[in-house]
Amino acid sequence: MFTGRKDSVRIAASEEIGASRVLLAILLAAAVSASNIAQQDGEAAGAEAQTLDRLFGEVEQYFAQRGDAPDGVEMSRKSRALIAAVAASVTAKDFDAAATTASELNRNCKSCHRLYKKDE
Repeated sequence: MFTGRKDSVRIAASEEIGASRVLLAILLAAAVSASNIAQQDGEAAGAEAQTLDRLFGEVEQYFAQRGDAPDGVEMSRKSRALIAAVAASVTAKDFDAAATTASELNRNCKSCHRLYKKDE
């Protein structure tokens, strides 16, 4: 039952913890994916691309629900498009293209963090 400010602070803290867990999962999946691309392990890189797509879907939903973060929504969508491009390159066994696109994804992540993360 909602009882006022104390509960709203607890809800906000819970949402922040959830968002932090998703971001940590993204960092881990991206690192593993980069390693798999470098090792030209298409199956593993493809699996990580699916994980990243799901996680960025959660990020997109988070920003959409905030209602005040259209850039966050757009950057999440761009990330998902880049992940799809990485997956397509991996499927085609074009690991150089996958690595280049993964680097662009990393830059997109950093751009979003500059806008929305205060502690980076």
